[in-house]
Amino acid sequence: MCVFFGAMAALRNIAVGPDTYAYYLKFLSAESQSFQAIWDALIVYYRDGVGKDAGFPLLMKLFQCVFPSFRLFLIFNAIVFYSGVAYIIKCNTRTLVQAFLSIILFITLFQVYAFSAVRQDFALGCVMLSYRFIKERRLLPFLILILIASTLHKSVLIFIPYYWIANITRVKILAVISVVLIPTLFIAARSLTSILVDVSGSEQYALYLGQNKEAGTPTFTALLIGCFIMYLCMINNLNKAFPKHHFFTNTIFLTVGLCPVTWVVLDFMRILLYFSCFLPVIMADCISLVPDKAIRKYIVAGYVAAVGFLFIKTIPPYEFFWSQMDLGSNYIINVSTIGI
Repeated sequence: MCVFFGAMAALRNIAVGPDTYAYYLKFLSAESQSFQAIWDALIVYYRDGVGKDAGFPLLMKLFQCVFPSFRLFLIFNAIVFYSGVAYIIKCNTRTLVQAFLSIILFITLFQVYAFSAVRQDFALGCVMLSYRFIKERRLLPFLILILIASTLHKSVLIFIPYYWIANITRVKILAVISVVLIPTLFIAARSLTSILVDVSGSEQYALYLGQNKEAGTPTFTALLIGCFIMYLCMINNLNKAFPKHHFFTNTIFLTVGLCPVTWVVLDFMRILLYFSCFLPVIMADCISLVPDKAIRKYIVAGYVAAVGFLFIKTIPPYEFFWSQMDLGSNYIINVSTIGI
């Protein structure tokens, strides 16, 4: 299934999603730039804080030295992203049913990013692949991988503290703290968002905070709360069956804790991605541990039906690259997209 969805992402039309065509133009722009200009922009970015994610043009330029094709760049992007997905599922599920339950929820939650994003897909892939170093308690390679990813998408730096949070074994205490704090976090959502903006030091995030765009993620929030309740019910079972589950299940506390910021600025949903990418395997493990076999079958059936309905309801328009597809409403032009 990862190969199948990876192929869909790699072979998508450049008009699929709001971002693919923009990345195509950036890829063409990188071709006309010299290495010296790109390197100088990278230095200015880290020395003076001018620019945005300057490592991405360098990545494109390096890739173009070997494969000067945007289509191959999308294939490379899909390989990185879905290698991370496959690794997370392989490490944290034990049966075919668990793997299936994980992948369908993952694709439903991440379909916009899985079929449209490029830059953050690289960052997410690095986050998921860094899980190996979290389990093995290897701080240096973990930091190197995350810092490399941060040159492509600065928001990935928020994942660094998880290296230490993942090692907290007293998950029941974390659960109690989370339950107590959730109402307060929603009430103080704007203050929490302001703190994140100040810590990030990003002018772009400050700009988001200053905009009065419609925010709120009711579907995701309802799904997340439902998953969190399921997790709370299964903590004892998880402790018995998977003594080291905290390495990946502790992400749910951060996902729930950060959820209120999406009700202030919808664009901050991208921050939650680094933790919610573990949510599908958490749910799969929890469902597999329901002791009553008959009840478990009903839960699986309801889960598949609900996720399937959500997927069909929210799936974006899609065409392969050999077909013509009009660009989205966020573009004021229309071009032939066949064969790019």
